[in-house]
Amino acid sequence: NAEYMGETQKLLTCHCRHCQKMNKTCLLAFALCISIVAAAYPYKDCASDRKTFAPSNLDLVPATPKKGQDLATVIDGVISETVTSLKASIVVKIDGVKLTTETVDICGGSTACPTANVPYQFKNVHNLPSYSPSGTYTSELSFVNQEGKSLSCMSYDFKL
Repeated sequence: NAEYMGETQKLLTCHCRHCQKMNKTCLLAFALCISIVAAAYPYKDCASDRKTFAPSNLDLVPATPKKGQDLATVIDGVISETVTSLKASIVVKIDGVKLTTETVDICGGSTACPTANVPYQFKNVHNLPSYSPSGTYTSELSFVNQEGKSLSCMSYDFKL
């Protein structure tokens, strides 16, 4: 988000220098752009019990996914206990039909795990093939620790 906001600011600042009479309009446009860029992507909590990993924000980059491009899922949150291994299970469905399942090792072994009670960011990048079918996709992410204990679950929808 910061990268996109910086580029937007440069573009609008440059534009505003060339239209002195329209400074108020430019400032309003800039404020609108920042509010759109900084908006978090909506998600649902699918955890049935206490969450050890409490997500506070989800972003998709780009915010409007397109076929043939990479899609990054970025989740910010805090893990409330020490973990020595962390995995994410990702289930993707299209129009309610399971398309794929993937398990990602986030940490453990030689990769350091997040520290308890310290903000943590999970980022996963996938390529959306150009031949992907059009429709409504649901991505469900479940996080588990070294004992297989569920830490959190969230899902979000996007359209292609």
